[in-house]
Amino acid sequence: MTDNIEFAEAGDFSVDAEARTVRGLLLPWGEKSRISANGVAPIAFERGTVPVPKDPSVVSVNRHHNRYDPVGRADEIQDTERGLVATFSIAKTDEGDEFLSQHNSGVLRKLSAELTFDRDEADQSKAKRGRLTGAGFVTEGAFASAALFALGDVEEQTTQEQPVEREVPDGAEKPLGLQDGATTFSTATDESGVTTSTTKTVGDPETDEAGTTTQKTTTTDVVVTPTTPNPEEATVADATVPSTLNASAPADKVTKENFLAAVSGAARTGDPGMLAALSDVKISGTGAVGTGVVVPEYVGEVWSGRAYQRKVIPLLNQGSLTSLTTQGWRFTQAPEVSEWAGNKSDVPSNAPKTEPVNWDMQRFAGGWDIAREFIDFGETAVLDSFLRLAADSYAKKSDNWMLGKLLAGATVAGVGTGVPEGVGDGFAKIIRGALRVIASDATPSYALIAPDLYEEFMFTKKDDTLAFLTTTIGLEEGALESFKIVPHAGVDAGEVLVGAKEAAGAYELAGSPIRINALDIARGGVDEALFGYIQARIEYPAGLQLVTDNA
Repeated sequence: MTDNIEFAEAGDFSVDAEARTVRGLLLPWGEKSRISANGVAPIAFERGTVPVPKDPSVVSVNRHHNRYDPVGRADEIQDTERGLVATFSIAKTDEGDEFLSQHNSGVLRKLSAELTFDRDEADQSKAKRGRLTGAGFVTEGAFASAALFALGDVEEQTTQEQPVEREVPDGAEKPLGLQDGATTFSTATDESGVTTSTTKTVGDPETDEAGTTTQKTTTTDVVVTPTTPNPEEATVADATVPSTLNASAPADKVTKENFLAAVSGAARTGDPGMLAALSDVKISGTGAVGTGVVVPEYVGEVWSGRAYQRKVIPLLNQGSLTSLTTQGWRFTQAPEVSEWAGNKSDVPSNAPKTEPVNWDMQRFAGGWDIAREFIDFGETAVLDSFLRLAADSYAKKSDNWMLGKLLAGATVAGVGTGVPEGVGDGFAKIIRGALRVIASDATPSYALIAPDLYEEFMFTKKDDTLAFLTTTIGLEEGALESFKIVPHAGVDAGEVLVGAKEAAGAYELAGSPIRINALDIARGGVDEALFGYIQARIEYPAGLQLVTDNA
């Protein structure tokens, strides 16, 4: 297995459930542990202080540092620049299956080492040498990265003092923080390294025959004196279990590995298998360490909807705008021919008439005075997104403006009568509008339909849809696929606009929207602006038919 695995966070591990293998950072080099609840001072391991065992299988792995809950053994342990990286095989047992299930559900997140060690005399915050004895899968540990359980500098334990009962007379002040039936646990370490663990339990009040009430408090002190371990033979003398502890270890003794659990865990819960006893360092909340330390992940601009795609303008004739105003003309009375009798008879004639047509353009613009720090500090991504959204706004508003011009210039009429039974209102209005465009010597090419009618259209069976439209719109050339039906919220409820492409045009100044920027030196700003110009040419109103409800 290669060394180049990238861990999302030191101490996290990867699992191959099918192969029943786990790989992760077991012990980080050069990282100082947290202060544990059992009073063990912070410790850091440099590379080389903990050698790789010749036979990695001696390192078993359990859950929550509970030696009575093994779930696998090490197959490979590698000494890397980051620390000891271990690969474990998960046992084919019920416990192993349960661990894989716990990992999938996110219960066990960290891989944590179990060691014995002695401290550097010159620098007590560093380990001089140590020995890897096991590993555990935990939710959190003594190290911020690999969740190390720092235990091994406790090599021998002296016998503990016998429990001492201290009576508290009625009315006397109880020990600080104790209530009836309450239990507290505390530790203290003096300058010589001797650690005293104290358990206090308040019993129920008792009243004697004379009516005097007393409150009993039981105090148990356990004194631990550290010694320097032999790195070749890291053996530990057995420690006697205090008579007040409800421990379930074999016989009446505990080993070095579960001694602290017997004191700090069993004294409160009766569970001797839990070795991790760590201070709760919170990541959030009032006064939490992480409140001012954790840096949020920055993802930049979040998605706020797709870029606007014009719906109306692509349906029309399109061209470039070259002047502020546009002038043209149209026939109000077209030249016409008639039947002619022939030789020497009068040739038919009529009086054609014209009228001028003028179209004005519509201007769109937007401008912003932007702090120049965005540019000075290279925050150009912000400006790019800013101007992209401004250009989107121009596309949408100019498209809606064009729809308004089409609706205002269209010929308006109700749907009429004689619609066959079973034909929906939306289909009836599309068909009537298409027939009116055809009757005006134009070819219908699109229908802009109100959302309520479009919903009805979408619920119509496919075969019925084709039958309705092919019969009507295909009358001209049989090209139904070129006819577009577009829903648009700008069309009033119950209305349909059917049009011919040639009946109206959209003409835009090339490059719109045009970006303009300038320096505001006097005030330390950068002015950014967009300008767009567009013109609507309604050239043939009869080719635009707006079909509404009957009056």
